[in-house]
Amino acid sequence: MYNFAFLLNQATSLDEELTLALNYDGGSFLDEMWYLFSGKLIWIPLGALFLYLLFRDKKKWKMSLFILLGLVFTIFVCDMVSASVIKPYFARLRPSHTEGIADLLHHVNGYRGGMYGFVSSHAANTFGMFVYIALLFKKRCVILPLLFLVCCVCYSRIYLGVHYFGDILFGGLFGTVIGFVSYYLFTKYSVRLIQLKGNMGYVHTGFSKRDTMLMVIIIYAIMTGIICLGAYFSTVNG
Repeated sequence: MYNFAFLLNQATSLDEELTLALNYDGGSFLDEMWYLFSGKLIWIPLGALFLYLLFRDKKKWKMSLFILLGLVFTIFVCDMVSASVIKPYFARLRPSHTEGIADLLHHVNGYRGGMYGFVSSHAANTFGMFVYIALLFKKRCVILPLLFLVCCVCYSRIYLGVHYFGDILFGGLFGTVIGFVSYYLFTKYSVRLIQLKGNMGYVHTGFSKRDTMLMVIIIYAIMTGIICLGAYFSTVNG
């Protein structure tokens, strides 16, 4: 019992030190940029493209519906469990609400977040979505930039001072597990279900090279847009 308490205390101290090292005042441009990365609007273009790619072929609407339900299920479970179950159960204060830590952090636009931060819902949601989409496309040219975007979103929570590194790490691991489970539930088993009904024509056969390029373009466009908007807002507000 003593050893466990000692290890937990050491891990907590290391987490605090790592968070303080990753959180810093990067100036108005980085403040605005990371604040934008932390927002929800950046996912609208990617979501719109994903819906278009799924449902443009009306003959495969059944399989497409299963795939969409899997993604919705992934995000719903990640968000609900992380926010409504894990956070209140562990009740670990965010660094922005922790005495002795909050005053050492750099905060942006007065944003402090809710009271509890373990695990990060942003990390859970984005990693769950990432794993699910990565398994669908299976293309490195999509997986790598999407992973970079997800990591930027997760890091933004540390830069804003509202999450410890540990919140992000375990939130990402939780989201990864849910993403894998959802993929196999809503794609592998739905294919079997549809095939048993004799509707082979409805099975989604994957994404073309053109689909892959569109996804890559949108991902890079999102990141470029955030950088440009960050520069603009820093000039206007500065």
